[in-house]
Amino acid sequence: MEATQALYDLAGIAARAPDSDTTGLTGPEAATVRARRCATPFFWDPLGDDAHCGTTMARLRALPTATLYVTLASAALHHPIAYAGHRMAHLNSTERWLVPFRWPNAAPPATSEPNTLGLANPNAAARAWESLTAAIVETLLGWPIAWIVVAITALAAGLSRPRGPARDIASALLVSALALEASFAVLSIASDLRYHLWPMIATAVASVLLSDRPAPRRVARAGIAALLLVVAGGVAARALLPLPPQTYAGMLG
Repeated sequence: MEATQALYDLAGIAARAPDSDTTGLTGPEAATVRARRCATPFFWDPLGDDAHCGTTMARLRALPTATLYVTLASAALHHPIAYAGHRMAHLNSTERWLVPFRWPNAAPPATSEPNTLGLANPNAAARAWESLTAAIVETLLGWPIAWIVVAITALAAGLSRPRGPARDIASALLVSALALEASFAVLSIASDLRYHLWPMIATAVASVLLSDRPAPRRVARAGIAALLLVVAGGVAARALLPLPPQTYAGMLG
């Protein structure tokens, strides 16, 4: 598993830099990555599935992890635009911004994974809450990118206030949220909404802590403008882009 990030990024670079010889992939392997669309912005999984692209990546996967990350560093330096394009495409996917309606892996699972611990499926009451949650995640409340805008705005508003317990706790929560979100620009291989739950919760709690006084007018206006831009782009994408497959197998293909 330690090598997963490197394999994902190397495949992403190979998909965008056809003539690269720095990714560790041979010419035929790189051609297969492109032809089968192995490097999807949504997640890394096709690269580990033998029915899709796993066999193509088997030779690289057998290399030492340290070697893979050295190769990745070299490939990123030689093809910074390809690397940035791959990472930004994934960041957009995991932040759920310019994506289709019903982008997968957001709603809570309706059934338990097979297990030997006796963990049963959710009961009727839990399923009702899950249905409500599944509807909510399709709204702005389920877009991590929107929470980033709120977090930046709240942090700017909080830093304009005198130091105090509420301001300091809120600032710590917001910095934590933004640091985790920033890390996804370089360290992320899947677009599950669950990876963003802490930043979303931390931002909500911090916003409540800072709600006893209004934000400076300039900060509030900038935050509202940025949020409207995010909303406009997200709504347009969901209205215009075709619905994605709603099964794991469909997303693999």
